[in-house]
Amino acid sequence: MIKVACWIEYSASRYFLTAAAFNIWKKHLLLRYESSLHGEFPTNVKTAVVFLSCDEAYFDKFGIHLVRSSLKNASDLNVHLHVNCLSRQYHKKLEQFAETEGRGLFSFTWDDIEFEHLDGAQRWYYLASVRFVRLYQLASQCNVPVLSVDADGVIVKSLDPKLRELDGKDVGIYLRLTNTLDWRKVLASALFVMPTQTGRNYIRDVALMIAWLLRGKLPYHIDQLVIYYMWQRYENAGAGLRCVTLSQDMADWEYLENSYVWSAKGDRKHMDAAFRRAQES
Repeated sequence: MIKVACWIEYSASRYFLTAAAFNIWKKHLLLRYESSLHGEFPTNVKTAVVFLSCDEAYFDKFGIHLVRSSLKNASDLNVHLHVNCLSRQYHKKLEQFAETEGRGLFSFTWDDIEFEHLDGAQRWYYLASVRFVRLYQLASQCNVPVLSVDADGVIVKSLDPKLRELDGKDVGIYLRLTNTLDWRKVLASALFVMPTQTGRNYIRDVALMIAWLLRGKLPYHIDQLVIYYMWQRYENAGAGLRCVTLSQDMADWEYLENSYVWSAKGDRKHMDAAFRRAQES
């Protein structure tokens, strides 16, 4: 169903007979996310933006280490955080963090969309997928490359070589096409959106499909499914999407020295000494 929906959305946005209806549908879907958005996206960005999105608890445990690692190891890049359902108390904490540690490079937005009614896997699927709606909003406002990274990662070295590799491209996607299951053909841990019209169109199409799916019961790994199916649709349509295939060095679970981003899942976030040292350095 998701694959068919991605194909229909892509076609509807590009045919003149359905373009007007598509724009109405787009406005309706995004209204909730536009009206709930607070704060400001970064301005006067010189190089690129590292983007993460999570709730307060996850930022306390992991996201703050990603921000600090970016400010230290990719020190010429801006870092933008989106917080789901931010409280007033935590808002003050983030303002203080921006003032004391942000060096003018840290910014944040937030929303007031409640998700406490979601439990178990549904809560996780929501937080993992809604970030790509916010990524679209950010990329639409910034005329620079934007890198979306899992909030539980750490940046361990400068991203300048990777940005040079992406220069002149539209997106960077962690494709794993040899995997059998569709939801495993993409890893959503890292995704680049470059400041091109095609790049913005791609992340727009991803965001709209996710926003549509968020209205109902969420399927497993909807973010990775939508990223993959929409990439596949662009490829099959010959849309000229210039895509760099990202690899393990952008989400490295083995902590190799030549990687850019270290990523850990499950208990490894708490138990692996190398990962903890990278967080605390």
